[in-house]
Formats: sequence, structure tokens, C-alpha cells
Amino acid sequence: MMQAARQQRDRRQASALISQPHNRRHRLPLSLIQVLLVLALVIGRAHATKGSDERIRIKQTHFAAERYDHFYLKSDQVSAGDGETFVMRDQNMKVWISHDHGKTWKVPPELDDEQVSAVFPNKYFNDMIFFQTASGQAYYSPDRGKSIQRFNTPGPSHGIARSRVHLNQNDWIFHSSQKDWLIWFTTRDCQDFYSPCHVDAYLTQDRGSSWKLLRRNVQGCQFVAEQARGHREKLIYCEEYTHEAMERNNPIRLVTSDDFFEENISTPFDDIISVAVMSEFTIVAVRDEEQKSFKIETSTDGKTFEEARFPANSREHYLLFTLLDSSTHSVFASATTDPRDLERGSIFKSNSNGTSFVQSISGVNVNSVGFVDFQRMQGLNGVALSNIIANAEETASGWPKKLRTAITYDDGATWGYIPPPSRDVHGMPVKCDFGNREWCSLHLHGPSDRRDPASSPSAVGLMLAVGNFGEYLGDLKDSDTYITRDGGLSWNAFLNGPHIWEYGDQGSVILLVKENTPTNTFHYTLDEGRTWKQYQFTDSAVQVVDISSVLNSQTLEFLLWAKEVGRDETDGRTVTFNVDFTELRGERKCVFAETENDGDFFLWEPRHPARRDSCSFGHIAQYPRKKPAADCYVGADTHSLQHTIKRNCTCTRVDYECAFNSEPQPDGSCAPVPGLHPTDHCRDPNVIEWYAPASYRRTTLTTCDGGLQFDTPTVHPCPAPEKEEEKPYMGLWAWLWALVRANFLFVTPLAAAAVAGVGWWIYSRSTGRYGRIRLEDSTKESLRWRKEEGYADAVERGDDSGDDE
Repeated sequence: MMQAARQQRDRRQASALISQPHNRRHRLPLSLIQVLLVLALVIGRAHATKGSDERIRIKQTHFAAERYDHFYLKSDQVSAGDGETFVMRDQNMKVWISHDHGKTWKVPPELDDEQVSAVFPNKYFNDMIFFQTASGQAYYSPDRGKSIQRFNTPGPSHGIARSRVHLNQNDWIFHSSQKDWLIWFTTRDCQDFYSPCHVDAYLTQDRGSSWKLLRRNVQGCQFVAEQARGHREKLIYCEEYTHEAMERNNPIRLVTSDDFFEENISTPFDDIISVAVMSEFTIVAVRDEEQKSFKIETSTDGKTFEEARFPANSREHYLLFTLLDSSTHSVFASATTDPRDLERGSIFKSNSNGTSFVQSISGVNVNSVGFVDFQRMQGLNGVALSNIIANAEETASGWPKKLRTAITYDDGATWGYIPPPSRDVHGMPVKCDFGNREWCSLHLHGPSDRRDPASSPSAVGLMLAVGNFGEYLGDLKDSDTYITRDGGLSWNAFLNGPHIWEYGDQGSVILLVKENTPTNTFHYTLDEGRTWKQYQFTDSAVQVVDISSVLNSQTLEFLLWAKEVGRDETDGRTVTFNVDFTELRGERKCVFAETENDGDFFLWEPRHPARRDSCSFGHIAQYPRKKPAADCYVGADTHSLQHTIKRNCTCTRVDYECAFNSEPQPDGSCAPVPGLHPTDHCRDPNVIEWYAPASYRRTTLTTCDGGLQFDTPTVHPCPAPEKEEEKPYMGLWAWLWALVRANFLFVTPLAAAAVAGVGWWIYSRSTGRYGRIRLEDSTKESLRWRKEEGYADAVERGDDSGDDE
């Protein structure tokens, strides 16, 4: 019976899965296009040739399903014998697992008879993956799907009643350092529409062997046990409804505990919208008392919160607040205030503790589902792209958006347009007014309309993008593909039309396929885009929808996810292609030597365009990068390839950004925002001088020493206080005016002379001037500092009876 069942299962798998090797040779005659491309190479630009290198191995797999989800499980050690694991769940709730980067696929026998409704990889422990079934069962694998075990849960998952209640998280919450700790959400009393349906949160510390109830009637819970939070492993946040019944107006409060809600329970906020835990910050959106907007509370230790401050000229009522990034020790967030145009926002950047924000750039494009056009260059601090709306006034009236791309090299302190390449994708000189950046610059599509990552953390300095040059960003279908090899300073056009891509072997191999177009070829480069080759990977055209590689692009293998086209019986079905460059580049491992001439790497130094040297963020950084001509592979060992700091630099303007309540000016300087009314410190007679805050602050990334100090406060003296004997008397004309007011308008000439004489005498005795007299050092006054929140420091006078001469 077991053998018959196994044979039947194998037949089912064979009907849904067909694998076949594909290793073709292509002998095509040299075409006119290829001749032109060779000529283009002669004049100095990258070219593409059509290749048939038999060292590139292709393995394709056909699936019966048309829709699917796929997941990648990174292995801790990458070697020739230990392939990468991919998991796919198709539209029929069947799970397929591959342990060799998509070359072969199998259905795990433990899940063969189950309908898997969800798959949850543990993002902290790469070998752990969990499966949730439609029947309410739960499974886990401790070894990337090689063995799968069933475990008990405290009740049905929240997903069964997802239409009745709202949960702002997944059904599974993992701990960052304890792989057996898990939070599970289960529904209660959800029999019908009128029942008091709600969600309860449970905790297990032994991977499901036992469960403990954390909180009832929650919207979500999460572990807050990161390294930056003092190693409090048990710290948990829960968003909990105030009332048991599912009422329309039921505030959500934030409840925290560092002992699993046994004794230490606190409620920092009674009415919140949401909470987000980032790498270094905890951000909570708290409703204001009038329920019209919300305020932002931040914390760096997970326990103590402080209200974030925004510039005085920013709108008070934020309608949308989107957290973007915190990888550079500052919070980047997009805020939308205009109810007429929710698809436009401003990006704000915080200081190092997340408590004060300054506007980095305004008019940023946001799409209809809330994606903000902001993306960083991974692996290189401070470089980011953003698309801004050039016709904001017109879009408020319903006109289409006109977008322009801006780039920053100093972590949002300043932004500028991207210079276009000197030649277009066909090798012809670009016809553009290079002196006018608003009319002639490079514009690139961002996250709002395409999801392909532009860069990779391991391919430092490289970035690919799709766009066009001119006045505005054009349609995606009319775009070309561009590359930069120097951190965004210069760009080259190299492929006609939009493409999707993936990096391999830390950027030594880049593979691209046409986007939204059926094709049977891909392009690849082995020298950072200086030359390109075309390769036919299948006989019939397919539409490639995604390309997968390992995390940080440390492998020579790629996995193409495609749809079959042009065949009635299989049209739309899924097909995968494993593309393996191991034989092409895997014969010799690259060597890092002490001197560049002896090794396969060179030291690349990023720089800021406003500086002539290689100083960036106050230092010269050196990144080992593979020489484009070196015939070797980099591999997964990155220990010796970490960047180093050659030396620190002296401080210049680029090491500073606008401080709180300041904003950039057209000339690049910073000045106080309009409408700011500082406190009049001199009204206090004890204050002798006050310090106006600088309009600049050091960027969070800079390490510069000495040089220009733009963040030094400005000292302003206060007029000296008046003592009774020092007050000036009324002068001559004041006395005359007093007499006139007293009805002495008609006086004799003698009386007028007497009055004038008295007035002159008093005026002369009071030193004949009205200037205030400064106190001398002999008054033995001591100084003490008084902080005026948000505006200035003031120096006060004070009695210092204990100071002897």
C-alpha cells in the first residue's frame, strides 16, 4: 500500500513538474547590428555581442500552475556541494522545494496531502521555515525543508477570520536571537457575523511544545529585543483594543512588558495608530486629543519615548506618515499633509536620536497605494534617489504628474539633478542643453512603478536603472537601461528598452532580461557593464517576470521565473530557468593582495561631487572591488573585502546639513524657516548675552576633524540693565513737549529761555547721550547657563557670594 501510494504521488509530481537540461550552442552569422556594436566599442562605449558559450549551463523546469509565491532561504555557508534553497507555493496550495538553486524541485512528503495556505521563513535564522495549512495545522523545518515536523498551536490562525478582524502583522512573529521563541495569533468567538470575534496572542519558548497567553483582543504584538535595546530579550509590544467588544470607536493602546506580561506591564500610550520597530529606533504614531491628526513618539531604547519635533513651518496635521529607512543612523520618513493631493509628500530626516526632524526634500512622488519614490544605493552610505513632482500646482487640479529625478550624495543634506550621459543607447551624442539641468538631466523610474532593486549591498558603487534623459521622466515602455559604476556620479546608457536584472558573485556578473516583453535571450556582463553579451537560453520565447539570486549576490547562479507564451495548452504556465555561470567564471578564486598590482582587486574610493578629493562623510573610504579584466570569481568570503577608512578629512560644507528649524536656500546655504519667532531672551534683566543656534548641524555619518565649523552658535549681547542712578533724564525737547502738553504753549521769551536752560543742564548732567552703560568686571558677576528649548542658550548674571578676590 505504501509503495503504491508513493508511486501515485510520484506520478502526480511528474505530471506537474518536468525538468530537462538545456545546453545549446548557437552559431549565428555576424549581422549589421553586431558590426555597428563593434564600431561602438572602437569609439569607447560598451557593446553587446551574441554568444553561445557552452560553459553557461541552463536547466529549465515546467510547472502546471500559473500563479505562485516564492521564497529564498539563505544557507550559512555557500559551497559547490551546498546549493541554495528556494521554496515555491503555487495557486493550488502545493509547496515545491529546491536545494540546488532551482535545478530540481520536489514536493516534501510531509506536505504532500496538505493544502499550504501560507509560508513563513524565519528572517533571523535562515534554516528555519514554517508552513500553515488550510486545515489549521502548522509545520516547521529546522533545516531549510530537508525535514518537516508538525507542531501544535493554541488555536486556529488569525487568517481564518481575517475578514472579520484586523491584524497589522503576519500570523507568525519571530525573535531575533531565540530561534525557538514564537508569537502566534489565534481568533476567538468568530462563529458568525454577530459574535464578538477577536484575536488573542500566544507565546511559545519551545517551538510549539507549550504555549502561554500574552494578551487578549490585540491588533498585533512583536518582540523588541534588538542589540540597540539593552539586550532585553523579553521585551514585547502589543497593540491592544481598549474595549472587549468590537466597537466602531475602540481606541488601541500600546502595552509593553519585559517579563511576558506577568508583572511588569506598562501602557505608554492610550490611543495609537501604529507602532514600528526599526534597526535603531522605535516609532509610535499617537492620536492627538482632538482626533484630527497624530504626533510621532520615538525611542532608542524601547522604553523611554520622546515626542518628535518638526520644523515650525511644517503643517501640523499629517495625513500620511511613511517610514522609509534608518540605515544611516537617522530616520527617513515621508509625510503628506495636503488632503487634495495624497500622492505627494515631503521627506524628513531626523537627528541621531530620532527626536528632531528637518525637511530633506519636498514634492516627492507617492503612488496610489502609498509607495514613495525613494531608494538608496545599497552598500554605499549616503547616496539615494528620489522622484519629485515638477508641476505640483497642476496636479492638484487633476493634471498628470511631471516627474524629475533628484540624487543626494550626502544622505539627504542636499539634492541635485543627475547629469545625462554624453551618448545615448545607440552611441550617438546626446542632443541636450547640458548647462540647464532642469531641461537636460537623467530621470529614472523608482519604487512607485517598478520593484526591481537598483543596487546590491555586495556590488558597491554599481547601480542599474531604467529611464530617459530630457526635461521630465517618460513612460516606462519608452525607457532605456542605464548603469553607474562610480556611485551615481556618472551614468551610461547601454541597453535599448526597459530590463530587469540581478547581480551575481558580488557584482562580477550581471544578468539582464527584457521587461514585459517575450524573449528567449538575456544579456550578461563580466566587467561591470563595459562590455555585454547576449545569450539564447530557450528555443521558444517566454516572458520573464523575476530573477532570483542569493542574498548579497554571492553566487554565480541565477533563477529566472517566467511565463510560457504562444502555446494554447500551456500559455501562462510557470517555467523556471537555472542559469549557472560556474564553469565560465568558477575555475579560479580571486586573490586579494596587499598591493593592487599583485592581486585581482583594486581599491575604489567614493567621493562627493562637491569635493576634488575622495573625502566623503569626513573620511576617505576604500572598497575592494574586483578588477574588471580579472578572470576569476569572488565567492562568498567577504571578510577580507570589508571597506576600510584610509584617513579622516577636515570638515567642509558637505559635512553639514540644515539644523532643526532651518531649511536649504537657493544658494545652498541654510537659514531659519519662515515664521519662526525666537524667544526674546533680553527681556530677562539677568541675561547679558544669548546664543542663537546655528543653522547647520553635522551629518550623522561624518567623521571629519577641524576645518570649517558651521554648527557653532552665534553670540548676541543683550543691552545692559538700567540702574536707578544711571537712568538718563529727559532732554531739552522732552521738557518742552511736556510743557506744551501742560498748557504752557504761550510763554514769554524769558520763561522759554529759563526752561531751555534747565533742560540743557539736566541733559548735560546725564552725560548728554542715551547709550546703555556696560557693567565692568569689578561688579563680580558670575555666569550660569540657561537652556531655552529649541531656540538658544542664554548667559545669566548671578550672585556669587562665595567668589573671593
